[in-house]
Amino acid sequence: MTDSEMVPAQSSLGQVIAAWWSLLIFDLLLHVGGLRAVMGTLRTLERRRRLVGNEATHAATASICMAVARARLVYPRHAFCVQSAAATTGLLRLAGLPGDFVIGVRRMPFAAHAWVEVGDRVVMNHEPHRMHIYHPIERC
Repeated sequence: MTDSEMVPAQSSLGQVIAAWWSLLIFDLLLHVGGLRAVMGTLRTLERRRRLVGNEATHAATASICMAVARARLVYPRHAFCVQSAAATTGLLRLAGLPGDFVIGVRRMPFAAHAWVEVGDRVVMNHEPHRMHIYHPIERC
């Protein structure tokens, strides 16, 4: 199941454009300042902790995730999991929704992955067949 198949969602052209710019910003931050700059920027955005069980929150979250997925299709570079997870987390927080940027690793062979959680649900960069192999080491 891909991110876009989790919850049927519609995203507006404006959301896709905002997602594209968000990908660009976090891509530049990653290349100029590294992961520290990405996480520092996310920490400046207020993390909301409202209830995540209602339909409006699920729909808004799904819409933002879909917008990022669509923006990745037209982004001129390959947007890796870090950029897409950071862009999604930033857009969620700007919309007043809760979102956690999570980095996980596996030891042998070494691999790292970044994803977004809302409550206890993975909403972006979800890889159901591989999520159990990553141990979260950082949450922002």
